[in-house]
Amino acid sequence: MDIQSIYAQRIAADGTIWWQEGGVTLCDFPEYSYPMGQRVLPDGTGGAVVVWYNNWDLKGVYAQRVNGIGNASPTDAGEHPPAPFFASNYPNPFNPATAITFGLPEPAYVELVVYDASGRRVRTLLGRTMNAGRHEAFWDGCDGQGSPVASGVYFYRLEAGDHILKGKMVLLR
Repeated sequence: MDIQSIYAQRIAADGTIWWQEGGVTLCDFPEYSYPMGQRVLPDGTGGAVVVWYNNWDLKGVYAQRVNGIGNASPTDAGEHPPAPFFASNYPNPFNPATAITFGLPEPAYVELVVYDASGRRVRTLLGRTMNAGRHEAFWDGCDGQGSPVASGVYFYRLEAGDHILKGKMVLLR
């Protein structure tokens, strides 16, 4: 499925639509954009910050804030405490490899580890200090000794500074 636009809508528990009909446009590049890995982060005031990444023509990680009354405004990192963010690995499911994209608002020591479904460490992908900005780590479906692992569900854990983020990925051989 080609997703070319991202819209946000706030809906009350009773089904009442709070914002404009059709939602608030956050990303609309019909000719060349394929936003993926959308995440919604509540801002604590009835609004949210929506984060997505683009792996095609407009490569990068993007964010757009929508306030509690449905006004979209450029995000200002100074308004919120800095925190790492990342999108789901892509592709997912995958074979033979997948990329985990993440961003850092400031330099931090980053550890990115892959675990199997029983919680055993399969492989450490990153363990170093990294600069602020967008980063990608690749997993080729092999363990720490370079041996291919079996098909199944795996998890990754990204630790950056005081923040820990987790994700699930599926390897199909």
